[in-house]
Amino acid sequence: MLGVPGGKVLLVPWTQQWEEEFNSEKQEIENKIGQSVFAIHHIGSTAVKDLSAKPIIDIAIEIKDKGTANACIQSLDELGYAAFRDHLRNNEVDRKRYEKLKIMLASMHSNDRIAYADAKTEFVKGILQ
Repeated sequence: MLGVPGGKVLLVPWTQQWEEEFNSEKQEIENKIGQSVFAIHHIGSTAVKDLSAKPIIDIAIEIKDKGTANACIQSLDELGYAAFRDHLRNNEVDRKRYEKLKIMLASMHSNDRIAYADAKTEFVKGILQ
């Protein structure tokens, strides 16, 4: 299982599928920008065997030269990784809606960064669908 329904907090037992999903994504990233990559890391709770987690794969990419960052971002965009950012850059209505949501959630969850991030999930999914 990957993803969280309806912005809910849902923890599931660790599964080998998460490692397989990461490896699949890593391969796609390497195929696209491998010459610029120093390392690709599976981070977050899904990277820790036998730890229950939200079923969302977090990935960090280290690039060799910051001068290649923009080219890497463009290439990752082709894989769909920058779609949300690009949408907000080009859609003022959704950008303002997202900003209002973030301000409200920051007030509601000022001491709980995880709850703040989780509460944005439904909005982000709505944009990406």
